[in-house]
Amino acid sequence: MLFVQGAADTINPSAASMQLYQADSVGIRYYLNLHGAQHLASYEGDQSPEPIVAQVTIDFRDQYLAGSGEETGALASTGNVPGVARLVSGGAQP
Repeated sequence: MLFVQGAADTINPSAASMQLYQADSVGIRYYLNLHGAQHLASYEGDQSPEPIVAQVTIDFRDQYLAGSGEETGALASTGNVPGVARLVSGGAQP
């Protein structure tokens, strides 16, 4: 499961996504925290953080849905951008 959350989202508060992320302890899970992002900015246009969300989603899909399921490092390198985004997994806090 890939959770994507804008830290400044007032429509879907980050506490709700965090609760779901931490409760999902059965499978592999990632939480992409987008610093300062509101609800739709993560999915619109081509400005930050949209390209990060797009690439993390592609990397996740390639690794876990289309690929072998083995850790490749692509997710971590794409999802961790200082001041913009932080990607964590396994229940770790972003």
